[in-house]
Amino acid sequence: MKNRWMIKTSKKSFVVSAASLTERKEWISHLEECIRHLLTKTGRQPSTEHAAPWIPDKATDICMRCTQTKFSTLTRRHHCRKCGFVVCGDCSKQKFLMPRLSPKPLRVCSLCYRQLMAEEKREGGDQRQPEQIHSAKPRYEASSGEDSDKSDDDKVDQWPADAEFYTSVVSWSSFHN
Repeated sequence: MKNRWMIKTSKKSFVVSAASLTERKEWISHLEECIRHLLTKTGRQPSTEHAAPWIPDKATDICMRCTQTKFSTLTRRHHCRKCGFVVCGDCSKQKFLMPRLSPKPLRVCSLCYRQLMAEEKREGGDQRQPEQIHSAKPRYEASSGEDSDKSDDDKVDQWPADAEFYTSVVSWSSFHN
């Protein structure tokens, strides 16, 4: 689909579409004007960290980490909140506290968990106990609406084809563990 662009915020990133190039330009111009006004009014700087855009469920039938698990009615898809990849339950058992996204630890894939742990270790870590920061315990409780992957990726037309998507922090070379 043409005339798409990505809106990136610290809490959520997503793709939007316009009916025409003119409409796309008008939307982007209006959004930029609103952002400038808000930043001036609040005295804030633009965010430099953005939430990962989620890859739509329909983009893959298998886990994007282990590439072994095939999704089905019984094998649920999940999204890593760090990279946005579609992953299986076994590859996303970990949670990690990402304060810019949520006050609660969020589901992350095994690769992102290892990267986040290594980054935390390099930075000297937090003085709190590890279980207060993140959890590697399997999640057996039912998913809440907040953890639902359903609402944002049922729309296959949101798959970004523009170069904007590929400039995100997602490392496509790290598709596997």
